[in-house]
Amino acid sequence: MRVTGKIFSLLFAVVLLFCLMLSFSSCLDNTQLSYEIDKSNKTCTITGIGEYKDKVLRIPEKIKNCTVVAISEGAFKDCESIERVIIPDTVIEIGKEAFMNCASLISINIPFGIKSIEYFTFADCKALEKINIPSSVESIDVGAFACCFNLYEVSIQEGLVTIGGSAFLGCTSLREITIPSSLKYFGITPFAYCYSLQNIYVDENNPYFESINGILYYKFNSIFGFYPPGKQDTSFHIPEGLSEIECGAFFTNDYLKEIYIPNSVMHIYSLIFAYSPNLTSVYYDGTVQEWLTIRKENLWDDETADYTIYCTNGQIAKDGKITFK
Repeated sequence: MRVTGKIFSLLFAVVLLFCLMLSFSSCLDNTQLSYEIDKSNKTCTITGIGEYKDKVLRIPEKIKNCTVVAISEGAFKDCESIERVIIPDTVIEIGKEAFMNCASLISINIPFGIKSIEYFTFADCKALEKINIPSSVESIDVGAFACCFNLYEVSIQEGLVTIGGSAFLGCTSLREITIPSSLKYFGITPFAYCYSLQNIYVDENNPYFESINGILYYKFNSIFGFYPPGKQDTSFHIPEGLSEIECGAFFTNDYLKEIYIPNSVMHIYSLIFAYSPNLTSVYYDGTVQEWLTIRKENLWDDETADYTIYCTNGQIAKDGKITFK
């Protein structure tokens, strides 16, 4: 009986150990996520949520001894249950729309090694509160954080070169943002509908842009840049000597009632006053004839209030009617 008991205990221990090893192996290899493996390079790409149920999404460093290096396009799009995402530094690529419309997502880390935040990667992540852009990121593409309504803090490290058009469109809680010295290019209306954005700051070592009173200016090419949509002043003077007004410069500002434009301006891009509902007066430091010679792009005053342009020798109504003094 004693021998039989010892044999039984030994067999039980072996079976238990085997089960534990099997369970441990399962934890390593069976992530419940969908994935694709490139056997030749021993790399893995996460392609979807699979059977994963946890509200905290942990992307593993390895699956079946293959290094996880990418999250594919649209991998977690519309996964509304995810609240937090932890991504290892092995991941060097996140595809466009990868986390689009993850409505419950509050927190995510962007690992060092990511070069670009692709088109609409985090668009419609309505609960996302803050994000850190590591120094490896060189571009934030079109609509990357569009409609992240609760995003109030964006930390951008040195290394970023491009902010794409509408990159932060509709980030209604964003109050301020600081542009690093490495940034060279802005797309069209990157901060449209950012109704709380009152200040755009720029690192003083940036060779292309500068910030004066929280307003973005180009340094050397005589272009007026971006006026924060949430800035609450009711009037603004564009400085003398500037020759162009950037596309969407005053787009979706609810506070401005009057703007002063110097006669040095020769080119007005599209959407500069668009969706500025309280703008009623534009004061131009030149004649009616000079105003009419300014090159104006399509939709430059789309959906504005019923404003009047006051020139030195007359005025022009929004419908084009001219009254001379």
